[in-house]
Amino acid sequence: MKKTKIAITIFSMITIGIIGWYAKTSLDDNKNSDSATQQKMLDNGMDDHIFGKEMYLDAKLDEFNNLDDVEKKTDAIVIAEKISQDAPTILYGVEGRIDIAYTLSTFQVKKVVSSEVLKSGDTFTMLENEAYDKKQDVTYHIAGYHRINQGQDYLLFLQQSDTDPYYIVTGVNYGKVNLEENETDYPKELRKADTEYSREILSKYAHQENIRADAKRKYAEFIDASTK
Repeated sequence: MKKTKIAITIFSMITIGIIGWYAKTSLDDNKNSDSATQQKMLDNGMDDHIFGKEMYLDAKLDEFNNLDDVEKKTDAIVIAEKISQDAPTILYGVEGRIDIAYTLSTFQVKKVVSSEVLKSGDTFTMLENEAYDKKQDVTYHIAGYHRINQGQDYLLFLQQSDTDPYYIVTGVNYGKVNLEENETDYPKELRKADTEYSREILSKYAHQENIRADAKRKYAEFIDASTK
């Protein structure tokens, strides 16, 4: 029952996060417009969610107080390398409204911490809550998620969909730990911003980063073994 709910939630979450914002297809047809006009067309009431060409979209998520809470919602814990990704999927509804935005990526397991299904060397598909919209030249970050770079190793806390052949990160951001950097996917474009919304995102990030640091300490033995 838990896994079925996960599969349903992930798409409703994306839709809810974007609802009310409309993609202006006329951006492509108005190449001679000045940048301020294009930006106004793109914003459409979401200007405080845009940082350069990065757009942050809110979503209803499970929140966790600590690492134990994350683990209770997790089906598998692995150390894995991202080896490829598909073209982003962005589905438009009525009046150009964006209904769904995500990227499916392929990972290879380097070390299993806990899993009844995945084994070392296995590959699996993971849904990432980020998508680049070529039409608008903007990247959508659902719930602040940043896509993992190809070739990087991560400690991943995964939930398995019962209806689709992929995994998702537990808590969207809580369950992905960059093992090659001191911090995980820090939203650099927000460092320069000083708005109420950017501070809200950074506050959530700081809390998530504390939990990720706990994960690094707890699973240090597995992390060290994966690099040998």
